[in-house]
Formats: sequence, structure tokens, C-alpha cells
Amino acid sequence: MHAFVGIALVAPLGAVNDHQHLALRRILHWRDQAASDGQLRQPGGWNRIAARRGNGTGIAGIADNARELSAREFALPVALIEPVCARQDSFVLRAAALFDARSRDGRIVEAHGDLRPEHICLEPQPQIIDCLEFSRDFRTLDPADELAFLALECERLGAAWMRKPIFETYTGLAGDAPADTLLHFYQSYRACTRAKIAIWHLAEPALTDPSKWTTQARHYLRLAAEHIAHCG
Repeated sequence: MHAFVGIALVAPLGAVNDHQHLALRRILHWRDQAASDGQLRQPGGWNRIAARRGNGTGIAGIADNARELSAREFALPVALIEPVCARQDSFVLRAAALFDARSRDGRIVEAHGDLRPEHICLEPQPQIIDCLEFSRDFRTLDPADELAFLALECERLGAAWMRKPIFETYTGLAGDAPADTLLHFYQSYRACTRAKIAIWHLAEPALTDPSKWTTQARHYLRLAAEHIAHCG
């Protein structure tokens, strides 16, 4: 069994083979089948899109990430964390109409919820595994967010070039071309959230290699800073 990004890393730079393209089409197949969530076809910006996923999302999620990542015991670069989170917060307020349009246009769907490269198996018929089946609310989101997360994880693993074919395939299938600033925002926010999840491992009683998780958190924070810089 081969993971999606494992093939990406050995493929010619910028090239997507037939197997990868089939995997991308399968990833996006739910978009053709899923009904948009009518309850979210209302104004309210990103907070409304994110609200059903719990208290740790929306603008509150940005503040939660900033607070946890800035905790003194983690010794992460607060001088990087604070401006990144502040710029995310500013983008959400400035781009309220953009988020409203995503809702109004029916772009909020029941998706996967945790679409990472290791959840895409390149079998003869590609398989997508580990959907967040336990919570429909957690997997109801903007597909641009979901795919931005996949592109972020590919980037972290050394295949940043996958971002272009992911969204070219999505646009071709769904007829939806999300604003590039929106994608960068989603990637920046997701990177901060993944940094927070990485440092949570430091609380594990049997932890043997804390540097693994602090290094990963710092990498995610650098990615968060790089992506939010594209948002104005």
C-alpha cells in the first residue's frame, strides 16, 4: 500500500501521474454527491461556517491557538505566533463577504474532516480512509479548507508542488475556483492548529523524544507565517 505523498515525492517535480490523478478525482467525488448544507446558506462569515465544529474554531479558534502555542513551557517563538494569529484574525474580519459567499453559494458540504496524505492509499482503486465518521459536524466544512489542508500536509512533507494539481482538479470537477487568499488563510490557520496538536504530545507520560514534537510545531508555525503573508 502506497501513501499519496509517498508517490508525490518520487514523481517528477510538478507532474501528476494517472494514478495520482485518479486519487484526486476519488477524493473529490464526494463533492459531486454531497448536498450543500442549507443551514449554512446564510451570512455570518467564517464564524458561522466553523461554529458547528465546536468552541475551538472560528475567531475563537485563532485565539485558542495563540494562547496555547504561547504557553511558556513550550518555548515556542511568541514573536512569530502573535503576529501570525493577529493577521489571521484581521483577515477573517476583512474577508467576511468572501466567507459569506462560500456559504451562500452552497460551498459548505459534508466532507472527510481530516484529509491528510497518509489517509489516501494508492491501491489500484485509490482508497480514502479515516474519515471523521464520529461527527458529521466536524466533517461539514468548505472543501477549499479541506483541500488546503491536504496541500499543506503535502508541503510539510516536501511536495509543495501538489497544491496546483489539487486545486486544478477540484476546479475542473466542481466548477469552483476559490480565491487564492482564502486558500492561504485556510493553510495558515490549519498550520497553527497542527502546531498546537503537535505540542499536546509533550503532555504524554511516556514521551521519549520531546524534540520531535517541538521541531514539528516550529515547522508548522513557519508554514503558518508563510501562508498568512499572502493574505495582505
